[in-house]
Amino acid sequence: MEKKFSIMRPMLGIAGIVLLIAGFFLVVAIGIGYLLHWLLPSIEVGAGMVAGLIALCVAMFIYWKFSTFMMEVSAMDEVIEQQIAEEEEKAVASAKPVIHNMIREFHSPRRNKRKRD
Repeated sequence: MEKKFSIMRPMLGIAGIVLLIAGFFLVVAIGIGYLLHWLLPSIEVGAGMVAGLIALCVAMFIYWKFSTFMMEVSAMDEVIEQQIAEEEEKAVASAKPVIHNMIREFHSPRRNKRKRD
């Protein structure tokens, strides 16, 4: 018997993850709402929950933006390091051997003629 691929199981997994995330957000919002109501009794619990949910969403958005920015910066660093390494390889490949030139000048007949004069 062949097993038929069912799309329902992965979809239930995704829905479960979304519900867990939404539940986490709501629990934190309820906690912040009660905390605001406890600290400032003039704020109702419902308004505190909405404020807490908005504050949580803004904080998560800022964290997400900052983390993606840091990934982009590290990716740019890798590209820049690679370009520097390529430029150094080109410079080394095109460089003339300095030591050999110095030895050649030391043993050159022109230098010896200058000493004799």
